[in-house]
Amino acid sequence: MRFLPIKAVTVFVLLMLCGFRFSLLFGELSWEKIDAVLSEDFPDVKIMEIDELSNRLEAGEKLYLVDVRSREEYLVSHIPGAVLVEEFAVNSRLPGVVIVAYCSVGLRSAEYVRKLQNEGVKNVYNLRGSIFMWANRGLALDSPKGTVDEVHPFSPRWGKLLDKTLHAR
Repeated sequence: MRFLPIKAVTVFVLLMLCGFRFSLLFGELSWEKIDAVLSEDFPDVKIMEIDELSNRLEAGEKLYLVDVRSREEYLVSHIPGAVLVEEFAVNSRLPGVVIVAYCSVGLRSAEYVRKLQNEGVKNVYNLRGSIFMWANRGLALDSPKGTVDEVHPFSPRWGKLLDKTLHAR
């Protein structure tokens, strides 16, 4: 029993060292909390808003959309024209080409964007709100079956940020 306080302190310290993940482990999730974590933990990662991406795609601008979620999530639905991260070829990172990465809410994609920026890629953005916010706004979703109206919710906790009517069945 003497080691219980030491174990508790050790667990607390380890959780604190987890950075942004600690602040998202407890309490209600919200877009405000996600934005705060992204600003704090990824201050140099450039953000593209949903409206800007939608307008640029509608205008026919050539963008590389990179989905950094799992293959399982991607196969349920993805933003039209997106490719899975493992299918995004290194030679696709041409100077001047705009790359927009997304995941469920923007955390995994922020990490990916930071990695690309550290490799010297200049025109790379994280999609604010990612596919959950995209779907919540009623924007188009594709899958191998064609147009769909559902998204993989990632988990019950994170799925709370996605409209319940959009959860994959």
